[in-house]
Amino acid sequence: MHLLAVHAERFSFAAETPANEASDPDAAAETPADVASAGTAAMTADLGACVVVAAAVERGDGATPAGTAAAAAAECRAVVDRLGESRVALVPTDHLTDSPAADAADAVAVLRSLVADLAADGQLEIVRAPVGWHLAVELEKRGHPFAAQSLDVDPVALRAPTTGRSLRLPDGERLDPEDAGARLPDAVAATVEAVANEADDSRRTRLPRDLLAETGLVVGDRTADERPHWLPRGAVARDALAARADDCFAALDAAPVETPAGVGPLATAPDTLDDLPWRRAERSRDVPAAVAVVESGDADAELRRQAAVVARAVAALGSAFLPVVRARGERADALAADLAADIDAPVLAERRDDGGERTEVEFHPVGATWPGERPRVARDDASAGRFDVALADGGRPAVVRCAPLGSLAGAVATAVERGESRDPPRLPAWLAPTQVRFVPVAAEHADRCDALAADCRAQDVRADVDARAVPVGERLERAERDRVPYYVVVGDREGGSEAVPVTDRVAREQRKRTVDGLCETILAEIADRPRPRRTVPGRVGER
Repeated sequence: MHLLAVHAERFSFAAETPANEASDPDAAAETPADVASAGTAAMTADLGACVVVAAAVERGDGATPAGTAAAAAAECRAVVDRLGESRVALVPTDHLTDSPAADAADAVAVLRSLVADLAADGQLEIVRAPVGWHLAVELEKRGHPFAAQSLDVDPVALRAPTTGRSLRLPDGERLDPEDAGARLPDAVAATVEAVANEADDSRRTRLPRDLLAETGLVVGDRTADERPHWLPRGAVARDALAARADDCFAALDAAPVETPAGVGPLATAPDTLDDLPWRRAERSRDVPAAVAVVESGDADAELRRQAAVVARAVAALGSAFLPVVRARGERADALAADLAADIDAPVLAERRDDGGERTEVEFHPVGATWPGERPRVARDDASAGRFDVALADGGRPAVVRCAPLGSLAGAVATAVERGESRDPPRLPAWLAPTQVRFVPVAAEHADRCDALAADCRAQDVRADVDARAVPVGERLERAERDRVPYYVVVGDREGGSEAVPVTDRVAREQRKRTVDGLCETILAEIADRPRPRRTVPGRVGER
């Protein structure tokens, strides 16, 4: 679902012409009679100050209308609260997306649920235009920087109520989570407690924009939407994570495809599948994901296989994770026991009292939050029907979806936030946008630094030069803020020397090293992690 929220001084609309071919009001997605009886829409409205929310319900949203509406309501309410308004006009707007809901009934269901969620506490006045009509509108937009905000909402299935929890250890032992604290590290025990206390529909944490700006990854000033505006350093970290997701897809034998936003790789499946498993993946979005279409009897094995790949991927972020298995009844406990043995780590099982065949494994970071979608593997057989995918005998297959790093923006934020808790604050070397920084003592040393940085880049090590006209101490403080693992101060003594004084921020030591030796150390530390081709600007201060 895609939303455009506009802060309006005044807004009015009138539903004038049905959008169907016959222009027949009685054949519209919502007829005038529907509008009159439902009480959730109006054919005309004339409002004063309000927030106008243009909403595009996308293909896939209709499969989980309540969950999608709840997530959209949370986004809308946050915007309305920031703007200080109490009135919302909700306007169906298909052209905001390349993949609108194929069935207008899905749009009606999602938008009706959205109205109900926004109006639930009685604090907001909600007016909605009908689905399936061409509208005449008048809008006076306010002129401040946050008067237009673009928001993306992923389709989310509301979780069924939890009926019980258990913690499974790699050796097969089963523990009551309330009694497991003494057997677990404090941070893991705290995460188990946090998961138990988490609201069933609470999956979204705001991106820590100030922290990401402080480390030079995103634009610091608040922008007109909630999505991060990546600077070159942030784009490097994001691309490294996207490459890590690609490695996961290769391990899963999922061939890459590209589809319009909001569609997903399952849309590329043939109507009838004769040869299973069928696997595809897509990375051209904030949440790279893969799907596997398998026989129903193979679904649990596929889910475990994908979860093991995700466990290896998230381990590279420099943070521990607690996998949480959610399934119906004792099946959750059995899957958690198998997965704990597979990945050699504790797994929390949450038993649900309904939910059918939907099963998921969600990875919660230990000691950190995760904005947006978390790393997740889920069995979602309903999507086979949504995309009309069938077996040769006419039956429906099982579908297992994998988002190995969840939201890439969330993954970057979690790595930075987790690094803040360490002394000194750091990023894993493979994620650090700048791996080596050269700092000339004076202007005449800058050329030497440029040459050394070029030597590093020739060996696939990301390096830059801070030659700004500020004191050396201030430039070293900037290297600390930028979480650069290694930096080198170059002056007269280093001008003709092959060895230079390398400061290792993590080890808090300085020693003479050649550039080749330093690069060997960094590449060994990166090991098999991705090395994205994108690079940072050669000079600090250049965007």
